[in-house]
Amino acid sequence: MYGVTIPEGLSPYELYINGKLVGGLGDLTLENEKDAPINRPVTYYFTLNTTESDIIMAFMLQSLYTRWL
Repeated sequence: MYGVTIPEGLSPYELYINGKLVGGLGDLTLENEKDAPINRPVTYYFTLNTTESDIIMAFMLQSLYTRWL
């Protein structure tokens, strides 16, 4: 059993383990109105059954200074 802890304050994200969506927060769009809701730390647990696995975290970087331009 493995675990990945996502810290508080991260931008909208999606976490994939071997191509399967395991968890996420917010909406990964280019529209500034669709930000991640207020979040708190979360840990996702999973098993790896192969000798090679993929862990992919897709997220959107946003700047507080350019957000409303």
